[in-house]
Amino acid sequence: MDQFNTLTPTIKVVYYTHPFCPVSERMQQHWCRLTSEYGHHLSFKFCMAAGMDSAFPATKTKFACQAVKAAELQSSWAADLFLDAIRTEMAQGRQDLCEPESLLEIARMCAKKNPSTMDFNRFAQELDSRKTRQAVLDDLNKIRINRVDTLPTLTFTVDGKGLKVTGYKTYHQLVDLVKRVSQAGIDIVGFAH
Repeated sequence: MDQFNTLTPTIKVVYYTHPFCPVSERMQQHWCRLTSEYGHHLSFKFCMAAGMDSAFPATKTKFACQAVKAAELQSSWAADLFLDAIRTEMAQGRQDLCEPESLLEIARMCAKKNPSTMDFNRFAQELDSRKTRQAVLDDLNKIRINRVDTLPTLTFTVDGKGLKVTGYKTYHQLVDLVKRVSQAGIDIVGFAH
């Protein structure tokens, strides 16, 4: 039985990360399971923290963050698919993931395997567009406003109020967070959208 049949509001999840965040890469399987099994109850998006991790300077992460935003212009599902592909390549030891050619190759592979989710030509056009550069700047502003200083950070909200958590989370912890924010009467805090 679907644990969330009683949910009426859509829960908004914002996942603050960057493509090469090692903690996010380790919890990728848990995130993918959550979105696969319960994504129809969630509205999710990624907030790219270019340059927040000292191991990955802004010059290295900025273009990869733009690539995630280029996919997200198509849909959150396209961004999720693309980010998962980057992290899979990272886990396999691929080193050139900041290079435009590599990002295009990954996007081409994603679009070929999932043509109903991702359009490679649109991705290629948006990769270094003004719109994607602005999206990364908007994300950095959101990070500042919401005082995010640890990656990954996730917010689970309904009507702008909910929970903010940081660090590694298992699938079961993620499901518990969704349940908590969907229940009435919890202590909640506000977040900027």
